[in-house]
Amino acid sequence: MFTKTGNYPTEHASMIVAMRVSCCGTWLATASSDKTCKIWRIVHLSTVHKTLSGHNAALSDCAWSFDSKTLATASDDCDVFIWDIETGRCLMILSGHSAPVLCCNYSPTNTLVASASCDETVRLWDTSNGNCVSVLPAHADPVTAIYFSDDGSVLLSTSHDGIWRAWDVHTGCCLKSVDLHVALSSVLYTPKSQVICTLTSNGELLLWDLVVEKCIARLRCERKRCVDGLQPCFVKKESCFLVVVSGKDSLYIWEMKTGVQKLNFETIDVGQYSTSTLVVYSESSDCLVTCSSGVRDMSVWVSK
Repeated sequence: MFTKTGNYPTEHASMIVAMRVSCCGTWLATASSDKTCKIWRIVHLSTVHKTLSGHNAALSDCAWSFDSKTLATASDDCDVFIWDIETGRCLMILSGHSAPVLCCNYSPTNTLVASASCDETVRLWDTSNGNCVSVLPAHADPVTAIYFSDDGSVLLSTSHDGIWRAWDVHTGCCLKSVDLHVALSSVLYTPKSQVICTLTSNGELLLWDLVVEKCIARLRCERKRCVDGLQPCFVKKESCFLVVVSGKDSLYIWEMKTGVQKLNFETIDVGQYSTSTLVVYSESSDCLVTCSSGVRDMSVWVSK
């Protein structure tokens, strides 16, 4: 299904903690515990395009605006920085969290940035002036992931408390709360926001139908060697989507039609010395980019 075509040095001084492909498909951002974020051209990963530096502690996440002109970075220094990608200049610093920020996300309209923290809250920020417009008392443990719906009206959150919640962005009200009694490491909408995908810290991928409001599929990594903080991604393939989950030393790929039917399963070994693997997909280049913590290289995998 995917074949490795090359390895490229990350040039970071420490491990990469997050990778994100821009919505235009041109850029790849890599956030690192070395306090920097590097910008790369997907088609030219051998050379760094820009290095964004300014945080006082390790980075934890990064997120592209939907117009691919700005990037948000989250850090253990409790702040979120907004960067201009063309100039590499920091446009604003979003300060307000009382503990390390674990993740950030742009709304589809680019008017809001959401940030989630170890202080158990989610904050919404106005990107026009940097003001905090809402503080959600989201969870009883660190908030591990956040994700906007396609229209930006709903924000999902997950936490180590085992609960995923859906929030009305405009009112701040909790629309839905589901307790899975196991720590959650990731959440996102499947394409077209028809299904919610949550990932547990023990490597189980759960798909939730928003219409019938129940779990419709449970996908489990066969090797059962997963770590907290895994990042699923979806790959568009004609009449179906591939859901790709990174494991300890493998990529686990399910082929799905209509968002729920499991048709196929494939495992790709990415490195026996890895403790965790990040994976992103570039639709414009039709390739996966992976980075394993045990190897200071990024790998490119092209669809067969």
